[in-house]
Amino acid sequence: MLSDSARSFPIVEPFFIGGVGDEVTASSAILRVRTSDGRIAQIMMDAGAAQGEDEFRNFDYPITGSEIDAIVLTHAHYDHIGNLVLLHKSGFTGNIYVTDIAKKLSYPMLVDAAGIQEHHPGDAVKRARKIMRETTNRITQKRLLTTKYSDMKGLDSAISQLDAAEYEPLYTQEDIEAVKQMFRTVKPATYVEVMEGITIRMFPTTHQNGAVRVEVHVKDPNGSRYGIAFTGDIGPGNSLLYEQMYDYKNDEIDCLVLECLHGVKEPVETLETSIKRLFEIIRKAKRQKKHVVLLGFSLDRNAQLVFLMNCLRKKGIYIDVVVDSPLTMTELGIYQSTYSQDSKWFKDLGYDPFGTDDFKVIKSYRDHVESVLHGEAPRVIITASANGNGGRVIDYFENCLQRDDYIFVVCGWVGPGTPSRLILECDYGKKVDLPDRTYVKRCKTYWLHGFSSHGYYPEMEAAVKDYPNAKTVILNHARTEDKIAVGEKLQEFFDGEILMPRIYDAYELSAEPTVILDEDNILLDFDGVIDRRIVLDEYEREFVLGEGSYDTTDD
Repeated sequence: MLSDSARSFPIVEPFFIGGVGDEVTASSAILRVRTSDGRIAQIMMDAGAAQGEDEFRNFDYPITGSEIDAIVLTHAHYDHIGNLVLLHKSGFTGNIYVTDIAKKLSYPMLVDAAGIQEHHPGDAVKRARKIMRETTNRITQKRLLTTKYSDMKGLDSAISQLDAAEYEPLYTQEDIEAVKQMFRTVKPATYVEVMEGITIRMFPTTHQNGAVRVEVHVKDPNGSRYGIAFTGDIGPGNSLLYEQMYDYKNDEIDCLVLECLHGVKEPVETLETSIKRLFEIIRKAKRQKKHVVLLGFSLDRNAQLVFLMNCLRKKGIYIDVVVDSPLTMTELGIYQSTYSQDSKWFKDLGYDPFGTDDFKVIKSYRDHVESVLHGEAPRVIITASANGNGGRVIDYFENCLQRDDYIFVVCGWVGPGTPSRLILECDYGKKVDLPDRTYVKRCKTYWLHGFSSHGYYPEMEAAVKDYPNAKTVILNHARTEDKIAVGEKLQEFFDGEILMPRIYDAYELSAEPTVILDEDNILLDFDGVIDRRIVLDEYEREFVLGEGSYDTTDD
């Protein structure tokens, strides 16, 4: 590596904690910013929690909050904000920069997650303990065969951390209150200085209400500069709810971190086709007196579904609608209030697009159980979560998958290996093995792909072209095969470097050629990072590269 005297400043070192490699949850990266006067700042871009089979990582997080100076959020999905409270508990005292709408959406999301952890921690704790125990055993065996002292030291440290890990809820609702005071709202398209010489700018996107693309601009005391942009989760080009209102063009961005979940695949169907199919499914279910369970997520997908159910009524098609998701109702109130305030995000959706006065809203768990067991058809039930990993949809699976008067409709993209995906891929009358038990599928299932809140390759290409002077593109939030495909496609017009990090990878970015930082020259001194790299390698060898492969995400 070059000596400091030979380097070009400022230097920006992105270090990826999640949302890279083959896992697409826990989106998070740290920017270590170094300037010629010796100042160092460490800013976290998103602070997502791992979900699904990755959930155990939250119980042994490699970063302590005291090492972070500021946090910037792209939007309020759990896989982008879920570890905010954990970071505060471990010493974070800085500001959390976020749009006003995302701030309002974040609080109920965190409260809901805390409630699940407090009252239903069993699955996460059991899975974390099992994985950590098996990983410890494998590392211990490897330690016995090791003769190199440095390897022994690293393995001993990993074993010690695993043995000492406590598998309690990550945080409680009381822990969340202090985090509320840390939020600092940022107006769209406005430059905001987060630290001396470091400014950010946020632009609304169509991924979610309050979601943004973030630019980070670093100015060195010597007058030079460096710009890096994060797309966050790219939204669809044709959104049901949102306008694409801003021109992102900026020739002062040198590096773009690009989300590419869908790879270069063509959409299976358009949003318009999915809406048409949904209405046809509901009309047919009404004639046949069947239940229709719509699997969305508590934020945008369910907001879209509520909006469409109101559209159905305006068309004169009446069927009982049940909203069985408390978090959805909380978030809908925020959507309705921001819509009525002429939000920069929404299209003109007409009067009261998210109203539920004409729907049955289930609040208590007792009423939920009654609805699952004794609800009268025909009706439409809106619940969460689409992946089927948790929430009230689990009870619908348990009681209704083996009934021929139920129709399950998955709205949007869901991850391979998730319960919902397994149900979709199972033929009628065949057995489907879910985490809790085996079922014989007697219900009908449909997959409406057009409701995905992620953009496809045309949106990715457009994002790269928004920054004509960018020399580097870093691909994240996608499986390796999809990142490779996107990288090959981008090379048709982009002649800069394309990087595809794994978890815990880091780079040195400046006016000089990019330097890949490894265990020997990484400048990030976070406790436990290298130890966890050892743990992760052992875990992936057994669970990812072996038969137990996984991949989940929340849209």
